[in-house]
Amino acid sequence: MIDEIFDVCDDSEALVAVTGRRLGPGDAPTEREWDEVLKFRVSREVSCENPGGRRYVQVTRNGPGPPGTSPQDATERLKMRRENSPHYGEVTVLPGTPMGYRGFSYDVDEPADEVRVMAETVTVADGTIRGLVQNLSENMWARDVTVAVGDKRWDWPLTVQPGEVAPFEIKGWVGTTDPAAIDLQVTATLSTTVDVSRALLFQGGYGFKGTWDEYIASQFPDFAVPEPPDGEFYYTQAVVRVKAPTSHPSLANQVMTQTINDLRAYVAFMESGPPRGVVTTDRVLKVIQATTYDEGDIVTPHGSEYSHWRVQQIDPSDDAFRSLLVGFEGGWGVPVIWVGGAN
Repeated sequence: MIDEIFDVCDDSEALVAVTGRRLGPGDAPTEREWDEVLKFRVSREVSCENPGGRRYVQVTRNGPGPPGTSPQDATERLKMRRENSPHYGEVTVLPGTPMGYRGFSYDVDEPADEVRVMAETVTVADGTIRGLVQNLSENMWARDVTVAVGDKRWDWPLTVQPGEVAPFEIKGWVGTTDPAAIDLQVTATLSTTVDVSRALLFQGGYGFKGTWDEYIASQFPDFAVPEPPDGEFYYTQAVVRVKAPTSHPSLANQVMTQTINDLRAYVAFMESGPPRGVVTTDRVLKVIQATTYDEGDIVTPHGSEYSHWRVQQIDPSDDAFRSLLVGFEGGWGVPVIWVGGAN
């Protein structure tokens, strides 16, 4: 789409230019997408009623440029904007929302086919180095991501989607506590091959605060918390289901008929919540593996009873394919969650 010119008075073309999504057969824009189009038309003073109105835009890495009265005028206006604003278009927000991920969006200053440590997220405490890495690519998926320092390393088991971040936690560190002085090395294998096991959609969740007895009485699984805490604690239960992504309609059948053999979920706790949903300087305080499970009535020799069971593999014949749960003890900061099949 970059450098293509669209007529934003045409609804289908406006949807592509503003949201980055092309409609497929029988597809329709969501209410949120249509709202984005309407807001764009008003904020950019698009004129659709009068001949010669400003209605054409040239798409950049950051979305549509300034509207012009013709395709040539749109190109010229974009050229003038770039000449008058030296930093115009420097920051890229990659289109779409990563699946198998519930967290905050991250800008990409300079797209590149590499995975890099986000220095502002790194912390060093009690002999452990924590932080985030980001896949800076626009269309390459990262596998076999490792973060190392000296003879210590962290292996991330999930793929990292274009523009997505992933946590790391390296234990046993005895060096400096200054994050800026630590030489963290990142390696990864990048390719355009899509990982369909990340096609999992978060559908909300539930937070709990109370004692262990209250937790059990509320019918949460005892195996989802490693050790019964003393006093009150926090617990989060998120609902996830397999969902075909709109970004790759040709993979819909593959997504909905797949088997995920080694399902994993991880949580990174951030120091604080970012403004307007965009993380810029938040630091990672803790990384844990969450529990994936399901719940419901099971038949016993004495009748039926409500129970929970771990879910580490799912296929289309499982109820977990419809929806499953991700649960974890919290209280260390703002949680960011990843879920998918280990690669």
